[in-house]
Amino acid sequence: MIYNFENLTFQIFRIDRFYHNEGIYEVKGRPFSALSFRTNGSGIFEVGNQTLVSNPGEILFIPAETPYKVEYSVSESIVVEMTECNYTEPENHRFDNSGALELLFNRLVDLWSESHSVNRAKSVVYEILDKMDNGKKSLIQSAEFSSCLNYVEGNFSNPTLDVKRMCEISFMSPSSLQRAFNRSFGLSPNKYLTRLRMNKALELLLENKMTVKEVAFACGFTDEKYFSRVFKERFGYSPSSIFSCAMI
Repeated sequence: MIYNFENLTFQIFRIDRFYHNEGIYEVKGRPFSALSFRTNGSGIFEVGNQTLVSNPGEILFIPAETPYKVEYSVSESIVVEMTECNYTEPENHRFDNSGALELLFNRLVDLWSESHSVNRAKSVVYEILDKMDNGKKSLIQSAEFSSCLNYVEGNFSNPTLDVKRMCEISFMSPSSLQRAFNRSFGLSPNKYLTRLRMNKALELLLENKMTVKEVAFACGFTDEKYFSRVFKERFGYSPSSIFSCAMI
């Protein structure tokens, strides 16, 4: 993870606020890495064999010379463009302290527009990386909650997985589990489970190797129509439209 990569080096090239129109774009590899904070809207990035879904409050990193395809809703992000960056893994992360991170990214924009002070900007970037590390650690607030998250992430495709099973795995009460998920992700346990299933469903649909029904069952749904409704609520379009586009 970039936020705990001990030997990280980089130079600031540019810092700016970018506005994205709705649409699908092919982006060639660029000579700089990009660390971005999404302030609103969403972006679905196909980077190599990965699909990264970037939502408000999340931080995305795209390494230099990395081509990608992205589908934007109308959105906005603050981007730090870096040259000579030795971290090379594309990734997207959600953090418990996204409000504090947004303040730091806004400070970067102000610093850069006022003076282009590279050293001051770099110090803020390091502060951001430190808060990213702290924010990620705060997501795992106990051994019990950690065991629950590990189980959910490894078994979300099981249609019988529910809050009761999560409580059994973590030895937590329903109310304690609810508080832990809300504190860490701003989501209920059920909504977190649904988000995992939806992100996997999008990845499978983009691969174009399975039908919509097969994807639904592979992601823990037993009703294709219900799956399609939940998918559209999550991404704004139906799974069949993704499948149709992939077939072209």
